[in-house]
Amino acid sequence: MKYADTEDECFLRGPVRTVEVTMAIPYDAAPYTLWSLDGEEKVASCQVRFVPIGTEVRILRNATLLMSRIFVAGDEALAWAEEQGQEHLAAGWRQPK
Repeated sequence: MKYADTEDECFLRGPVRTVEVTMAIPYDAAPYTLWSLDGEEKVASCQVRFVPIGTEVRILRNATLLMSRIFVAGDEALAWAEEQGQEHLAAGWRQPK
């Protein structure tokens, strides 16, 4: 199999019997910020983006990656992101003013 990607999408190419197939896979070059919270001179944020194997959710502190998970199902990714936001709020983080 051969892989090739551009800024807009990622392609997976491979032979299917004797016919070559090319399919576009969603890929986000720039992530979308779901939430951002303030706490003790720090900022926590949650970013989400499509990657070739699913939906990636990133938790960052002061723009530094703290953790990342990839989910096959987008609704599971959004539920986990919401759960992380609620945990941050319970730990004393607050909505920005």
